[in-house]
Amino acid sequence: MCWTAGQFGGAIFILVMDKLKTQGEKGDMRWACVFQAVLCVVVVPLPLCLGFFGTGGELGRRNKAVADGSADDTERDAYGDA
Repeated sequence: MCWTAGQFGGAIFILVMDKLKTQGEKGDMRWACVFQAVLCVVVVPLPLCLGFFGTGGELGRRNKAVADGSADDTERDAYGDA
């Protein structure tokens, strides 16, 4: 489903960019670039937030345990601190 949604979104993106390219003077890409910049500002923060909200705090607890020496062998091996 993700692959299909990505393909569908890409097709729509290409169609919108092409339509915006033909709005101004011949070959003018200004509005197409504005659309692309706005879309990037909206979408890029979403995957960057996965590190904050996707781990449920477990990763931070393991990092703290390894740093203060209270981690067990499994946690140390996972971080290469054995």
